[in-house]
Amino acid sequence: MEAYKALKGDMEAAKNNSEFRSSLDNISKSMDEHTGRLDEIDEETGRYSTRLGNLEGSLRNMPERFEWAKTSTELLDTSIQQVVENIRTLQLDAGTLSSPSTDQSNSIKAINKNITSLKESFQSEQRLFALHLDAWLSRFKGSVASQTAFEDMQLEFAQLTETSMEVSQILWELFDEFQLS
Repeated sequence: MEAYKALKGDMEAAKNNSEFRSSLDNISKSMDEHTGRLDEIDEETGRYSTRLGNLEGSLRNMPERFEWAKTSTELLDTSIQQVVENIRTLQLDAGTLSSPSTDQSNSIKAINKNITSLKESFQSEQRLFALHLDAWLSRFKGSVASQTAFEDMQLEFAQLTETSMEVSQILWELFDEFQLS
């Protein structure tokens, strides 16, 4: 919240470039909308991690396979937390652009570079996570005594994948809006 207030203050101080100020206002509004949803999704993935931990207790005959999926879920949760933190850092960076003493061109290039790097990192993490889930679910199917247990697991993973896709969509919108010219 402090980063948001600092960004707002810096944007109001920018008097020499109304187009740039307008761009920062739009980014700020977008951040308000998306940062809250990313926090909710972060909590949601934490709940999935907990649910997987609970399922692990009931499936004691295959803990090593389950640990793999649980670890992948925790990695995604950590990745989302890092993305949220990096977006907050980008908010601060965007706030410095309105300061007359800052070289705006270099700052814009640095922010765009950070955004591109963040996007590539998250895409890579998401692909790895999806591969882990697919491989684990395939092996899991053959070793479950109850078809109902397997169907429950499929539903859990479908919900987790849907959440992951929602994270991606929100991030892509943010990345596109953050690209400054």
